[in-house]
Amino acid sequence: MRGLGLLLFCLLAASCCYAQYDWKNILNENDFILLGEGNHGIQSYYQKKQSIIADIEQNSERELLILVESPLLLSVLNELRNEKADYHYHHTNTADNIQFLSRYENFGFDIQEDCRYKEFSAYLIEKKYVESQDPDLLKMDSLLSLVIRGEGYQKDLLSTEDLKAFNLAISGIASKVLDHIPDAYERQMIRWCFDNRLYLAEYMHISTEERYRFRMEYRDRMMAENVKRFKALRPDAEIILWAANLHIGRRGIMGKKWTKYGVKSMAEYLNQDFDFFSIAIASKPIKDEALFDAVELVEKVIVAPEYLLLNCD
Repeated sequence: MRGLGLLLFCLLAASCCYAQYDWKNILNENDFILLGEGNHGIQSYYQKKQSIIADIEQNSERELLILVESPLLLSVLNELRNEKADYHYHHTNTADNIQFLSRYENFGFDIQEDCRYKEFSAYLIEKKYVESQDPDLLKMDSLLSLVIRGEGYQKDLLSTEDLKAFNLAISGIASKVLDHIPDAYERQMIRWCFDNRLYLAEYMHISTEERYRFRMEYRDRMMAENVKRFKALRPDAEIILWAANLHIGRRGIMGKKWTKYGVKSMAEYLNQDFDFFSIAIASKPIKDEALFDAVELVEKVIVAPEYLLLNCD
């Protein structure tokens, strides 16, 4: 990655040219390929990512593993249930994306969850790892209901007392469940789910009003931790990260005002241990090209709102 330098910019709408990547060398020299998008819900960005992934597949001798900026926990449950159901956030939840990603092994790596948070409890109950009226299970779901079905992620809704209760509830359930899971792979994945809930609780304890930068930093740091776990789980896979540009840029993408506080992106945390190649997709030039190895500029085509609805009734 570091020896490749900066590739040429390509303005699709104006010049109709396409950046030609030497994928064989790029894949040999890097641990991850990071594909960013300037905004969520832009179908042309998604289609460009699909095109790039198809090129990578043609040039890679390894099986592809796609990690998406979507809930890790829901994706793990889909894997354990052997289901192809959608686990994505609404902004990625298009029929075209789901059909494309279903061709590959794929997981979410985001610590955030959405209104489907009770799926984890439902899984533990259906597997008979815990009773439906277990007090720790009810406490965990009630506190998640407070933050997810209430004001969402916009305010500091987990007080210090709530955080302590949430962590105790998760520790209590984990102690009842993990030792009774016979399959080592399932046990590992469920352990990740419990860890992710602990990360989420800490995230929800950080105020967004005056300390939003620290909430972003914590989320990116934990997303990087999740990516590292997948790398350890699948060391022989060709790993592609599908996320927003904000998460895949390096060297101070958060800006000087935040960087002085030590705020880093997911890519900056990954860069401490790995090499990667980043492509940021946007509809206008990005001022500081040093944040990415290459930028693809494409026309912004917004996905129709009716395709981005998530039914949580």
